[in-house]
Amino acid sequence: MRVYAFDAVGNRSKEYTDYAFYVPPRDTADAPGDLGGDGRPDLLTINPSGNLRSYPGLPEGELYTSLAAGYTSDGKLDPQGHWYDPATGKAALITHYADAYPGDGVTDLFARTPDGRFWLYPGDGYGSFDVDKRLEVRLPAGAPDPADWVQLKAVGDITGDQRPEVFLRTGAAFWVLVGYTGGTT
Repeated sequence: MRVYAFDAVGNRSKEYTDYAFYVPPRDTADAPGDLGGDGRPDLLTINPSGNLRSYPGLPEGELYTSLAAGYTSDGKLDPQGHWYDPATGKAALITHYADAYPGDGVTDLFARTPDGRFWLYPGDGYGSFDVDKRLEVRLPAGAPDPADWVQLKAVGDITGDQRPEVFLRTGAAFWVLVGYTGGTT
């Protein structure tokens, strides 16, 4: 929020102060694609600096600004090594749809990180993710190596088992992880 001072006749000050604060998430599950509990889909990107950014969706669909979407348990924003590896130039593949684990109604993030591993990052309800709480996803036997994936897309529950499906592509082959959370500690 940007705050200006106004005098008694309505003149606005040239100086302002910015305030950042978070509103607690709703007591209902996030809508598809929603990261912050407002019912509107939000966008996640990896910026040129290699940081995960969240763009809250606005009522008319505009995107004005981004927020840091990755942090550590001790509050450090934009931890390195999760979303982009400058040594190899590889970026993570990321996707979100809705709650996958632990069933709290908050949208989670699936990511194939630049090191070729597959992770689930539980959402915090504010459009961001504590990287220290990530869970490595165990893949079923015969699944392709995540290092070979070129696309990743969470699509929600299409089979009726109330678990998300994750589609992935390796070259010309498509795979579906059906009803699968795979979260481990």
